[in-house]
Amino acid sequence: EETVKSETSGDIQKGILAIIRCVRSRPHFFAEQMRKSMKAREI
Repeated sequence: EETVKSETSGDIQKGILAIIRCVRSRPHFFAEQMRKSMKAREI
């Protein structure tokens, strides 16, 4: 992940990091996505 962060930026970086995190642990990746979406809706 550190190499991706230092060598890329923007949407490409977000996409590659998402792939890496999903490959490492699909349940954790989707749980984190749900947490972020629910946090964004908090008032």
